[in-house]
Amino acid sequence: MEPGSSKPALLVGLLRLLALGRLHRVASFVAMIEYRMLLPQAALILLRNNLY
Repeated sequence: MEPGSSKPALLVGLLRLLALGRLHRVASFVAMIEYRMLLPQAALILLRNNLY
């Protein structure tokens, strides 16, 4: 193996880690938005069920 051939592999590994972290962050962000949108609806449904 040549001394210069290990750097690209490290770069690719770092990029993969960054991409995974970003994907995870985006997924958790989307999940949070969905949760915030669904929570009021669930509360409204529960309130309606209690009223009737």
